Amino acid sequence: MKKKNVLFVCNAGLNRSATGALLVEEDKNANKKYNAKHAGTHWLAFMRINKYAVQWADIIIFMEPHNKEIVLHRFPSESKGKETHVLNIPDNYVKGEAELVRILKEKLSRILKIKWRD
Repeated sequence: MKKKNVLFVCNAGLNRSATGALLVEEDKNANKKYNAKHAGTHWLAFMRINKYAVQWADIIIFMEPHNKEIVLHRFPSESKGKETHVLNIPDNYVKGEAELVRILKEKLSRILKIKWRD
């Protein structure tokens, strides 16, 4: 079975999206099914979203609704037909924060059908 590519998107591409990508890449169950990358929508983002990242993705997971709006507006043809999800996780967490990890695992287990290994 071919692995699906998951792109996590937040504002800066530094905390929330990076944590999501790291969870998928480091978990043995998730890593069997998915490749993961992360990006940010802000023009000063650490890993700024671009058309190649959107083209690469099979699934795009946005932290907030405005992240989705920006990507769909900037890259309409590249994002057409992509599976998208908005997690509604506000920008008040740092990378790897325990509460952020807990929330991401809970939401991603439903969306990506991942059984996390502890």
